[in-house]
Amino acid sequence: MKAKAILFYAAALLILGGIFAWIIFISRDSGGPSGDELLPSQVMARVDGEEIIAEEVNRFINLAGMAAETDRELQRDALNALINRKVLENEGARRGIEVTDEELQASIDDFVESRGGEENALELLAERNLSLDDIKESIRWDMFIERLEQAVVEEFRGNVTVKEEDILQFYEDNKTGGRITKMEIDYLFFTVREEEEDGLEAARFRAEEVIEELDSGVPFEEIRERFSNDPESRVRVGKFSESDQVSELLWTEALNLDVGGHSSEPIEFFNGFQILKCQSRRVVPLAEVEEEIRDYLQIDMLRTSVNDFFQGLRDKADIEIYFK
Repeated sequence: MKAKAILFYAAALLILGGIFAWIIFISRDSGGPSGDELLPSQVMARVDGEEIIAEEVNRFINLAGMAAETDRELQRDALNALINRKVLENEGARRGIEVTDEELQASIDDFVESRGGEENALELLAERNLSLDDIKESIRWDMFIERLEQAVVEEFRGNVTVKEEDILQFYEDNKTGGRITKMEIDYLFFTVREEEEDGLEAARFRAEEVIEELDSGVPFEEIRERFSNDPESRVRVGKFSESDQVSELLWTEALNLDVGGHSSEPIEFFNGFQILKCQSRRVVPLAEVEEEIRDYLQIDMLRTSVNDFFQGLRDKADIEIYFK
């Protein structure tokens, strides 16, 4: 894949965003002993034969800064997060993924230096009832999960194939979107004057006056020039070109305009009102965006496959939960 900007939905680049939500997945159960009845050595669950004890759960709560309405609910949430982590750690071990002591120490050294030295770092940690070992574990986990993600992504990457009919369907379904339909839009933005008590209504009134002028045949360009030469007008004048990112609200309004047409009423937008004029509109030929669509669909399919894989790990694991 060439190194270039993906045009369609940049969020698709976050292939594994769902895995972090899954790691701290909260499973609600009822019944069982309350949190204050737990002993540090009490076994709360087993994952593939490995125990999770109450001491680990309480340490995780402190490290993660978790909160809940009751102690018991908090411990239950933390236990489920630890079960998911244990499942991922076992998968990483199966794949031979590890973080070395040398790598961890280098990261700890960076952390200490960024906090102004060991004394300051320990002071800051003590305020949160944390230690350097706690930070080391947090860093180890971050490095480990990143490597596990990369390994799984590479495994699934070769299995993702985008069909030509999928590209065509996406193109047809998204023709009115801002990445396929291109427009040039002039705008007048009537902002609120802070000194006016009824600033928003006053801005609306000024915008309505201009629309009346446009309806009577006064050219948009003439009005734009008038405001451009009057810095005291508090009217911003500008243009969205084909390559600009336009907000969904303004884009939807612009799509309703004929080429050469202007807004029939002011569009409320943040702290004022917009008047738009559509100067041009074109639908980008499929050939121009086919590669970008393919890239997007590949990333989206890969993200789905990888997230399904991680979701399925817990189902395959041998899990026994004793704390309800």
